[in-house]
Amino acid sequence: MNILVRTASIILGLIVAALAFVFFSPDYGFYIVRSESMKPAINMGDVVVAGPVGAGGGINPGDIVTYELGKNLITHRVLSVDGDTLITKGDANEDPDPRPIQFSQVKSRYLFKIPYV
Repeated sequence: MNILVRTASIILGLIVAALAFVFFSPDYGFYIVRSESMKPAINMGDVVVAGPVGAGGGINPGDIVTYELGKNLITHRVLSVDGDTLITKGDANEDPDPRPIQFSQVKSRYLFKIPYV
């Protein structure tokens, strides 16, 4: 039992350290999802953990990115890339987003989610 408690403590400590790194690093961020546009991949209430756009060699169709539109942050999937222009769409939406976005609007790339926080 003592080994189990010690192992669980180490795992919990590593998780807390990783989340603290993400929280304090300027290249990473947390976003709380406030719509169901990305269902079933990401649900309302999930926390998205996102990292630098440059990680993994640029943005490709199928990637999930968070971009700035006015004062709002939107997390949607990339449908296509044409130079510096991206066409995005929420997985639950029937149509692509009404306006293409520019690469400069992209703030981060989806890494993983923490469900229903």
